[in-house]
Amino acid sequence: MPLPDDNDVEKVIERCKDVNLRYAQAKSKVTTAKEYLKIARYKGLPREGTALEREAIAHQTPEYLKAVEDLGDAVFEETLAFYERRADDMIFDAWRTTCANERKI
Repeated sequence: MPLPDDNDVEKVIERCKDVNLRYAQAKSKVTTAKEYLKIARYKGLPREGTALEREAIAHQTPEYLKAVEDLGDAVFEETLAFYERRADDMIFDAWRTTCANERKI
């Protein structure tokens, strides 16, 4: 891969606006999904049985399983946006280093 130039950095800056927004939204979804998972678990708890039996039953309800799936999707979106941000940071850092090296010459 060639070293980034000014055009690449402009593209990264433009893309950062979108990626940062998606990252913030994904982070918010993860927080919400974690809380909803607790609610779904509590809703599925039966009144009778040992604590272990009640937990097992609560973790098998459709609502809880959907909440687990939603949390997984939210974590995936957050992770994807995080690594897109990291990739953009690396491009920007490479460009900065290239500029600094050119100034030295």
